[in-house]
Amino acid sequence: MGVISFTVRRSLLSVGISAAALYRSIERWHPTFVIDEADEAFVDNPDLRQVINSGWTRGQGVVRCDPDTNEPRKFSTFCPKTIASKGTKAPDTILSRAILIRQKRRTHDESIAHFSHVDDDGFMRLRSQLARWAADNGEMLGLARPAMPDGFMNRTASNWQLLFAIADSLGEEAGHRARAAAQQIVGVTDLTSAGGELLRDLKAMFDRSTLDYLTSKAIVADLEADKEKRSAEWSHGKPITEKGIASLLHEYGIFSRQVGPKDRRSKGYRKADFADAWNRYLPPKVGTPPEDPDNLPFTRTPLCNDNAFGEKSAVHRERGEREKVDGFSNNTKAVNGWTGEKPGIAPFLEISADSDPADDGLDLPPSLRRCLHCNGTGEVNAVALPDRTVWLHRECEAAWLERMTITPLPLDRRAATQHKEQAQ
Repeated sequence: MGVISFTVRRSLLSVGISAAALYRSIERWHPTFVIDEADEAFVDNPDLRQVINSGWTRGQGVVRCDPDTNEPRKFSTFCPKTIASKGTKAPDTILSRAILIRQKRRTHDESIAHFSHVDDDGFMRLRSQLARWAADNGEMLGLARPAMPDGFMNRTASNWQLLFAIADSLGEEAGHRARAAAQQIVGVTDLTSAGGELLRDLKAMFDRSTLDYLTSKAIVADLEADKEKRSAEWSHGKPITEKGIASLLHEYGIFSRQVGPKDRRSKGYRKADFADAWNRYLPPKVGTPPEDPDNLPFTRTPLCNDNAFGEKSAVHRERGEREKVDGFSNNTKAVNGWTGEKPGIAPFLEISADSDPADDGLDLPPSLRRCLHCNGTGEVNAVALPDRTVWLHRECEAAWLERMTITPLPLDRRAATQHKEQAQ
C-alpha cells in the first residue's frame, strides 16, 4: 500500500474511513484513495458500502444535504480506490467490482529489500513518467475495446478492460501475458454469492441424476452431506432448510412445485426451470462464447452410453431445431435430432398399437430407428404399450418406462413385432 501511495495520482492515504469523509474528500480533492486497515470498515456500515459501490461508475454520486445551507446536493463518489484488509471480508457487491491481489507471507529463503516508506527521487521520477505516459495515451486507451478471455463478462470484463488495453498497447506478447495473469487472478478468487453457489450445486446434482426433477428433501440431504459448504452452517450454525433454498431461488425466478410420479409427488424443482439461470449466472464452458444463442442447456436424460452408437445423437450436435416433444414429463422443449442429413425421417418415431404392423415404421432400416429415451440410433427394439408402440434401446427401456410410469404390454403383440423384425 505504501508503494501504491507513492506512485498513483493525488494519493490520499487513510487508515479506515467513513462514508461522509470519503465522498467529501472525493468532491474536494479528486484523489486516488489508498485505504489501509479496512478489516472492519464494512461491518454494519451500509453508507460506506453504498459510496464505494456507486464510485465504481463514472458520473455516479450520493445526494446529501449541505451542512451549511441544508440544501440537497450531489457529491461525486467516482475515483480510484485501493482497499487493504485481511482476507475477503468485504461484501460481495464490492468484491465483484474489484481486482483482488492476494499477498502471502514471505519464506525464509526469499530475499526482499526493506521498504522505508520515504517518497524519494525514484518515486518522484516514476510518478512523472506515469503521468506523462497517461497524458499521451489516455484518450486512445479510453476508446479501446480489447478482446476478453473466456469467461470474462459484465463487471469482470469492465474491471480488466483498461488494463488489457494498456497491455495491448505494449505489444502482442504483453497482451497475452496480461490475460494469462488475469485468468489466474480471477480463477483463484471465489466471489460466488450464496445463490450462485446453490445454482452450481444444483447443476452438479442434476448432472449426476437421470431424472428431470429433484425433490426439496433430496436437495437438502445432498447439501448437508458436505460439511464444508456454506449451506452446512447456514443460520446460527444450522444447515440450510427447504425454505432457505426456496428463498435463494426466488431471486432467479425459480419456484418449487409438485414433482415426481403421480403416487409419490412432493415439493421440488424441475431441471428445465434452471436453464435460463444456469446460462446467465454460471461461468460458460471454456471455448463456448457466452453470447451464443444456441448454447442452451439440454434438458433430456443423457445418452445411456456415449460410445454405444455409430451416429451421434442430438445431444452432440452443434445446432438443431427446437420442437415440443410429447412424452416429456416436464412438457418442455428439447433439441431434436433433425439436422437435414436424412430428409424425410422423423427424429422421434412413435407408432400406434392399433395400426397395421406394415404401417408402424417397422420396415425402416435399423440405422434409421431412434430411441425415444435418448434419441440415439443403433440397436433399438419395438416396445408395445397399451396405446402405442415405441422404439427403445434395451438399456434405456427400464429408465424410460419408470419415468413415464408406464407398464409395457407382456402380450403377443410385442412378440409378434420382434418376430417380424427377425424375419426381415
